[in-house]
Amino acid sequence: MYFWNIKALKAQIKRGELDDKETLPYFVVSNLLLIFLFDTLCASASTSESNMWDTLSLFADMALLLVGILYAYKKNGGARGRNFIRKYIALSLVVGVRFFLFFMLLLLVIILPIETLFFPSWLDSEAATPDVVLLDTAWQALFYYRIAKHIEETATQE
Repeated sequence: MYFWNIKALKAQIKRGELDDKETLPYFVVSNLLLIFLFDTLCASASTSESNMWDTLSLFADMALLLVGILYAYKKNGGARGRNFIRKYIALSLVVGVRFFLFFMLLLLVIILPIETLFFPSWLDSEAATPDVVLLDTAWQALFYYRIAKHIEETATQE
């Protein structure tokens, strides 16, 4: 895996030597960096101070991403599987859109009314709390599980 030598990487690609197995580390590391940068930028833009739960949430996000991608890779057949990155990107978009719409519905119909009526102080807080980290972690685990499930279903038809 190259981190700086773009010429060597391009030569490897031109020779057709960059298959899914060799592309996987690039995919994982680039996604981990995106999560780290996104969470760090969000934390720095926040008006409140970060707390232990914000840090735990960052590490949970990164761990879930790593485990989720590797789990999906295994469900695709591992090193024998084909077109993993293509499948992952395409299926994760559709699963992501579905999860987003379901979450928005859940938020508007259940979460916000409950918070407004029973826990109005929660709406004032920007810092992460244990319940938010737990729910976020469970939500993401389900998201990665569903991607892996769909990838597994496409792997059996090849």
